[in-house]
Amino acid sequence: MTRSAQALQLHAEPDKLLRQLAKIFDGASGKEYLKMESSRSPVLCVCFSADSSQLLSGSGQGEVFVTDVEKKALVQTLQAHEGPVNVICFSKDGKYMLTGGDDKCANVFTFDKKWTFLRKLKHADKVTSAAFSPEDDLLVTGCADSIARIFRVGQEWDEVARVKGHSDEVNSVAFTGKGPRLLLATASDDKLAFVWDVSKVLITLKVAKARSSSAESTEKERVVGDPADMEGMD
Repeated sequence: MTRSAQALQLHAEPDKLLRQLAKIFDGASGKEYLKMESSRSPVLCVCFSADSSQLLSGSGQGEVFVTDVEKKALVQTLQAHEGPVNVICFSKDGKYMLTGGDDKCANVFTFDKKWTFLRKLKHADKVTSAAFSPEDDLLVTGCADSIARIFRVGQEWDEVARVKGHSDEVNSVAFTGKGPRLLLATASDDKLAFVWDVSKVLITLKVAKARSSSAESTEKERVVGDPADMEGMD
């Protein structure tokens, strides 16, 4: 038995009432590669890190479990939320990890040997979904109040736009795009899925950054003020 397998077995043995949290399967053979267990509550979401070295799973009691895929061992436990964790996602560069929960917050973590809390993004209702843009410029969150919110990644993590159009809880969000064109898809309990062109949000932020580097005044630098509502595409 390998050392990593022993570590996993020792972690699982003390409590005979353990319940499965999540499993990893080998895509080629279809066989079970790793099983993570806990006696506390069901797992609600899972996500691999950007480099696939870690698997993160969110529990119904607000915990995020960090498992080393190669070592097959639990390496960190985060108390991320007060209540269920609904979503976990990573920036493409692996620098940031975001969790969203029933406590009306999306929490940003950063990695330096281990994950540490960085920023809390407050919402009007539970956070159901989230995604980083292809170039990690923007973060979008879906919320039970029917609104998708767009935040600027890094620095202040300020909210720069709100996407309105759904009449019920936003369940899923996703970005796609290349260059200046950026599209956002949202899906909701209202039985609708929309695609939005949010390119102007990204362009405005890039203009603001360029002006900032040109040492213009603070008032002129801040091109984006109050969150702007976006119009959907047909």
